[in-house]
Amino acid sequence: MTYRTTAILLLIASCCRAQDEITLRWKIPKGTIYTYEYEERITKVVFPHLGERRIAPTRDGVVIEKGTIVVTCMSDRAIFAFDIMETPFEQAKSEHVPRKPPACAKAVLLPEGTDKDNRADFLHIFFPLPLEPLREGKGVKQGWRIPISGEESEVKGDATYTHRGTEVVKGRKCADYHVSYALRADIDTPDQKNRVRVGLAGEMDCLFATEEGYFLSVKADRKSELSLPEQPGPASTIQFSSTTLILKKVEHTDSGR
Repeated sequence: MTYRTTAILLLIASCCRAQDEITLRWKIPKGTIYTYEYEERITKVVFPHLGERRIAPTRDGVVIEKGTIVVTCMSDRAIFAFDIMETPFEQAKSEHVPRKPPACAKAVLLPEGTDKDNRADFLHIFFPLPLEPLREGKGVKQGWRIPISGEESEVKGDATYTHRGTEVVKGRKCADYHVSYALRADIDTPDQKNRVRVGLAGEMDCLFATEEGYFLSVKADRKSELSLPEQPGPASTIQFSSTTLILKKVEHTDSGR
């Protein structure tokens, strides 16, 4: 095989790989508003020394977080505004316990998906967008760093994105991909007397409109674990929950014209 033939074959192979790859990026025109409904339900909790306890009579569990996430564009940046009502899971079973005021937060994400001048890493939990191109059937690994405990600490680990194929949903061509992640951190308690190990792991199913550039849905199962690694015996509290994030409406304002 000549050098020229080899070069041609390599060029053809690279073109085929490029066609198989898909790059997912937000495309948010100015004046366009995407409103998502978010909900988290706890299904069961495993307590130290007590074993598994379901906190609701049904398998669906109870709602501990519910609200909206609004995504808009300002200048050259995407704005994510959170308005989510929270209820501690110890009180979530009671219908008479007043919920906490909405927890409002804003994060700015640069168009290319990087996080150069803000704390947008926590968006992975809601909108897990891969930074690298995906190929069907292949897994792509990406590092995650999620702020916790008032953003003074963070859990770190890896997430794997797997493109499962393409679906047409409501007339839109969507990438169907799966995300699995496992994160961990050891942090000090406020009194500095103990070290607490925080673990966060989950599986996420995502539908992303490839041409329009936005999520249609993200559905996830999550496991959170708190433990005292320096103490003997079962000392872990494990919480199992499920989350849904669904696009409810797309609006266009005069500012985008």
